[in-house]
This record gives sequence, C-alpha cells and structure tokens, in this order.
Amino acid sequence: MVDKNQYLLELARYVVLNPIRAKGMVQNIEDWQWSSYLACIGKVKVNEWLTTDWVLSQFGSNKTRAIKKYQSFVLEGVGQKLSDSCGIQYRRL
Repeated sequence: MVDKNQYLLELARYVVLNPIRAKGMVQNIEDWQWSSYLACIGKVKVNEWLTTDWVLSQFGSNKTRAIKKYQSFVLEGVGQKLSDSCGIQYRRL
C-alpha cells in the first residue's frame, strides 16, 4: 500500500529506472521504449491509457519546468535502491 505521495514518486522513479539497473538492458533511460518516462518528458505521444499529469504536477504547475524537475529527480535515482531513496525498510513475511 502506498500511503504517502513521496513514496509514490519514489516508486514511479524506481519503475522507470529498472531497465538501467538490470544489467545489459539499457545504458540510458531514454533507450527503453516501453517506459512511461519518454511520455512524461514529452518525447513520445502519451497513450490514452497513460496518466502523466499527476506525476508532473508534483514538480510544479508550469509543465516545462515540471518536466525538467522530473527528469532531474529520475536521474538522481540512478545508483540508488528504493530503500536508500525513501527510507523504506523491507521485511520478509
């Protein structure tokens, strides 16, 4: 369960960075064509089933600035684990 917006943003970043973290898949996040990242930054058309507005709205009301801040946020996560970036502790059930 995601109970805080900050954690949801961390999850969104984690998901788009997975292809970089997986060895040998891609070197650059923009090389993974199935990611929502390209739609969020305006490099590809947003499919009708994909919502990018909420994520971008977390970075400001000006879309151009929000995209730049989102890009920086995502790239800051390269090399971080989810638990490192948001203080989440994992436990086995």
